[in-house]
Amino acid sequence: MDLDRVGVELGKQGQVVTDPLLRTSAAHIFAAGDCTTPLQFTHVRDEQGRLAARNAFAADARPGYAGGRVTFDDPMVPWVTFADPEVGPVPHRRPYRR
Repeated sequence: MDLDRVGVELGKQGQVVTDPLLRTSAAHIFAAGDCTTPLQFTHVRDEQGRLAARNAFAADARPGYAGGRVTFDDPMVPWVTFADPEVGPVPHRRPYRR
């Protein structure tokens, strides 16, 4: 795709590198889904796509404001392995542990 010609940085494994707002190194280009993360789950692609579209067209560029941009938190993605018994970890951050 010649992404380097437009200034989009690729990672070691060929993935598109994004910031938490899903913005690439070319500030006017956003990326989402399998090209950005090793987490190849439908719910991840769906959420990233929604956030990338929202962030690309946000009325207010400041994260956290009404109508503003929203970040994607990779480590907080739940997943499940269908087995018997089922395995399904939900990642959490240290401050929220009890």
